Amino acid sequence: MTFSSPGSIDQFFQRLEQTLIWTWQESAFGHLVIDSQRNYQVLQEVLLQDSTTYQFAFTDQEIAFWKVKSMRSATLNHSALLSSIEQILNCLERRLLRTWEETGYGRLEVKCDRTGRNKIRVVVGGAPSYCFYLDDAEVKQWME
Repeated sequence: MTFSSPGSIDQFFQRLEQTLIWTWQESAFGHLVIDSQRNYQVLQEVLLQDSTTYQFAFTDQEIAFWKVKSMRSATLNHSALLSSIEQILNCLERRLLRTWEETGYGRLEVKCDRTGRNKIRVVVGGAPSYCFYLDDAEVKQWME
């Protein structure tokens, strides 16, 4: 298990996206866990764990700024026009921001597996859980 140095909220979402895309591109099988907790200095500490563990820490001000930024982009992109991959990333972002704002504590799990020859099932676990389906062509298109 490897720990990176604490990073920013931007670095966290970039690492999350890179990890998911790599998983879908390589094997489509994976289990990703995101653990959040507040420390005594009012920093949000987040661990992103798959085969490697990455550590991030950011302040309430950074979270509030990110929420405003993501709300602006959400109004520009109507959800019906978003690809499945964008819907998954938006779902994760909304769930994490809500957790960080409300309590700061939580666990979010993302499980990926193949359900058919060209289909990938992605389950974003928690309460409630969400299930998405991707096809290999969509992942390829996203990489381009």
